[in-house]
Amino acid sequence: KYQQGLVPYEMDDGETRWLTEIEAERLAKGMVLHEGMWITPEERENLAKGLFKVEFDGETRWVEKEEADKVHEDLLNPWLFEGTASRLTTTCTHDYGKDCLLQADAAIAEAYEIMGRPMSEDFPKVDLMMLARQEDYKQVGEGVNDALDAAMSSEYACFITQDPESGRVGGVACYQVLSETDVQGNDRFSQYLLRHAAAEAAVRGATWKEAPPRWFSLGIGAYCERYWDPFHATGVQRLGAWSVAALRREGG
Repeated sequence: KYQQGLVPYEMDDGETRWLTEIEAERLAKGMVLHEGMWITPEERENLAKGLFKVEFDGETRWVEKEEADKVHEDLLNPWLFEGTASRLTTTCTHDYGKDCLLQADAAIAEAYEIMGRPMSEDFPKVDLMMLARQEDYKQVGEGVNDALDAAMSSEYACFITQDPESGRVGGVACYQVLSETDVQGNDRFSQYLLRHAAAEAAVRGATWKEAPPRWFSLGIGAYCERYWDPFHATGVQRLGAWSVAALRREGG
């Protein structure tokens, strides 16, 4: 657990759980996880008024969602969300980030279902990024050492990362604009990519007696990307049909 960057923390009910240092620090400060965000009682009151706290030029301000979205477009000051199975860093909008978090959590749960494994309460959540700009995506990809992951970062719109010290596995996806007029289509397609990153990272980050071949984790990621959707079955059926047709055209 310590090698994974986790520390023991005694909960209010006396139970000891393994958390990241940041999670333990937040709980010690009395913060709670509310709608995917760690907040204080003061922040909860302001959120009820539609106001969000931002740090800008060394100053703390309470602003409306649209202004907060602009502040969090910066990779150095992104939105931070946390769900049941993942932690998401994103430079996309607040509302889209919350939707992405649901998709990521569902994909990780599906990956564990495929592996035939239960998700324990102290499951180490998967760290993910959904980046709005291609230049940020490329910048993050420059730090990848694994050859296959590096190839994915330069040739595809999602890839896997691994911390060299803790060994923790995460995933990164980049928002794709396929059509200037179909924003909903762009949103869904980009979430497919995040699902891939989340599912593959979950498989590769799981504890194995013997690590499975890369095609196994990549295959689960591809399945959760193109052939499965927890919320929009019709859309993913069309994407799956298109994907199969493309493979056939290439002789696959």
